[in-house]
Amino acid sequence: VMLRAYYGHGFIANSAALPLLGISEEEADPMGGYYERVGKSRIVNGRMWEYAEWKPMRKLGEYVGDEEVISGLRKMADEAKGFGVTTLQVMPSINANKFAQLVSKADLPVRIRVIAFPLSTSVGRDISEMPSGERMGAKTIVSGIKWVLDGTPIEHAAALLSPYADRTDTKGTLNFSREEIRKMLKESVEADQQVLFHCAGDGSAAAVLDAMESFGAYVDWKAKRVRIEHGDGVGSKLLKRAEKLGVVIVQNPTHFTLGEITDLRYGKGADFFRFRSYFESGIPAAIGSDGPMNPFLNIMLASIHPGRPDEAVSRETAVIAYTFGSAYAEFAEKEKGRIAPGQLADIAVLSQDIFSAPVPALPGTTSVLTVLGGKIVHDTGAVK
Repeated sequence: VMLRAYYGHGFIANSAALPLLGISEEEADPMGGYYERVGKSRIVNGRMWEYAEWKPMRKLGEYVGDEEVISGLRKMADEAKGFGVTTLQVMPSINANKFAQLVSKADLPVRIRVIAFPLSTSVGRDISEMPSGERMGAKTIVSGIKWVLDGTPIEHAAALLSPYADRTDTKGTLNFSREEIRKMLKESVEADQQVLFHCAGDGSAAAVLDAMESFGAYVDWKAKRVRIEHGDGVGSKLLKRAEKLGVVIVQNPTHFTLGEITDLRYGKGADFFRFRSYFESGIPAAIGSDGPMNPFLNIMLASIHPGRPDEAVSRETAVIAYTFGSAYAEFAEKEKGRIAPGQLADIAVLSQDIFSAPVPALPGTTSVLTVLGGKIVHDTGAVK
């Protein structure tokens, strides 16, 4: 038995599962994560956090046959084209190169950018999966590398600059030291690969900006487009620094619905979950799902921002963030993200006008015709 926390950080496995997951009775903690122990002993109790939880995810992937992975990929792609989504940026729990090979073999009706999500051991991070930016067919590319710097506010693991409002004895924890974050940046520059940082708290986002600034004029960070995934903590104290360094923020509007628990953790009115401010400050911003794939759900949430209505954006801005913003976030804005001469003919005809539909109706939007590179890949027959 293996149970995963609904917020994506943390597993509980029973004693029968541990050896099947490759976890020994006294498994050493990996860099960036840890196993809980029985009392004061070294025996693991089945609860694992951060980089300790992703080793078993990789192990689970080994139990899945290639044909089953390909079947799952095709189901995912069918869902995507039904929403009019033509590109997915995926951080797989299995080896990125193997995943990309299976994506290419599946011949999906969508484009896939595969982003490496490497593991760590008790002696350090495993960077053997550093991608080369190689294209695997016309619709698949392997590029970028992601590191998770903190957990979430739900389990008090987002790294903060100030103590939690409901637990003043902690500010959360960075999964990696500041020196290790600097090494991640240096590695990405040397490999000429974009680096993506999961940052839920303001402390983790500040640590990234601090590390970038420590290089001085040695690196043109705007050209590197360092990505902060979520960026919930990029508030007023960090906006100018983020803009100056050219950081790209990929926000997930589903996070805007966590109001009750985040008010409890951060304190009501705390400077988190900005969105409009990114555009006003000149920070490149994109929207990703981090939950249900439905883009129209996230467009709705971005346009009303239930947690901070003052940070809501127009539907037009949300659509641009989802299309051009996401293309920019993968260095692909010269080929896609807009309907314009010279751009790829990736187009969706939607079931309703999303700029005038009633707010509650937006998540019900679907694509009636999806075109990829000029080829129809989804057609409900509604367009005559």
